[in-house]
Amino acid sequence: MHRPGHAMLRVAPTGSDVVAFFTPALILAGCLGLEGIPGTDSGVGGLTDTGPSIATFGGMSFPSAVDFGRVELGVQETVDVVLTNESSSNVTISEILLDAPAAFDAEYTSVPWVIGSGGQYVITLSFLPTTEGVQAGTLSFGVDGVDGLADIQISGEGWAGGDTGVVGDGGSGGGDGGGSGDGGASAGSLSYSTTSINFGTVPVGSSDTENVVIVNEGSDPVMISNITSSDSAFSTSGLTTPVEIAGSSSKTLQVRFSPTAARAYSGTVTVQTELGNQAISVQGVGEAGATLGPIIDVSTSGSSSTSLEFVSILDIPDTKSVRVTNIGDAALTVSNVYLNNDATGGTFTISGTRSGTLAAGESLTFSISYTCYDLCADIPLTLTDTNIAHILSNDPSRPDWTIELWGL
Repeated sequence: MHRPGHAMLRVAPTGSDVVAFFTPALILAGCLGLEGIPGTDSGVGGLTDTGPSIATFGGMSFPSAVDFGRVELGVQETVDVVLTNESSSNVTISEILLDAPAAFDAEYTSVPWVIGSGGQYVITLSFLPTTEGVQAGTLSFGVDGVDGLADIQISGEGWAGGDTGVVGDGGSGGGDGGGSGDGGASAGSLSYSTTSINFGTVPVGSSDTENVVIVNEGSDPVMISNITSSDSAFSTSGLTTPVEIAGSSSKTLQVRFSPTAARAYSGTVTVQTELGNQAISVQGVGEAGATLGPIIDVSTSGSSSTSLEFVSILDIPDTKSVRVTNIGDAALTVSNVYLNNDATGGTFTISGTRSGTLAAGESLTFSISYTCYDLCADIPLTLTDTNIAHILSNDPSRPDWTIELWGL
């Protein structure tokens, strides 16, 4: 990394010689201390393909394509599309666009959203086909200060299911009315390590998992098209359908019991295959446990949830985002978010949502910006309670969450 105030050299090989030359953009980048600039090979300010699956745009790296493959009709598959800030400065995601058939959907944090250096932004993309055939579209995002949009090609195929094994022709009749045949190839045959699971007593808010081993005892492959549960308290993992079990092999299905209330539960997990459906009976009892109450959790676009560092150059503000989440099981009330600036140097400001009541799992976000108008070196001072952000809530264990603010 070069020091601010020193021009950068761009070196290009020409045969066996090496030629060093300055460009105005590189000199400006050297003065501002920037790692990458529009139009250079860093990818900042333009779309650059770095390989068959990863591209960069505006300082962000991302997958250039997402293919769900073949998905059975009525079954939803999801994948997280991760955008990573590869630059040395903040990047603001300005917009998200999904131009695709209705089978595709995208969930993401509302924009604009500021991502610090090395930070990530996640878009959860889903595909739920209702018709057969290949479907395709485009997921796009914009970066503040960069022209155009970055495109991610998305695709998936709707599949109606059906037999995939080899079926024999049963032979043919002889001239005397008799007939014979070999009956075709040996069929697949599935066995299960258990078809009944009793989880016993499990505390509310926790979970327990049991394994079911599915063995193909035949020589032909067998396709599992779907796995369903009659009660949301019982869920499955380990197998993503459709999935094929080869002959003389096995796969493990994980069944989880997660009670949400103190009562008895019972239901059925159904494994749907080309050979027919197999029901696995499941039961368990939810036991009342201690109430967690409201619990505050704070994450930031910086490297810490209790300290943020800002660098403001030429009166240009540096902004960090802060997310407050309720990870408890009772309502979290955020009553106020505030800070006190000291009398010298730069200025810290807060924008966005500063109060609200959050149910379990809900979040609110706000931003903290720092602007330096001259030579600045702002540090948090506990004795005077300056350059410290406060998040006040009804979390009994941490009613005043503080974030130290450092500015240069």
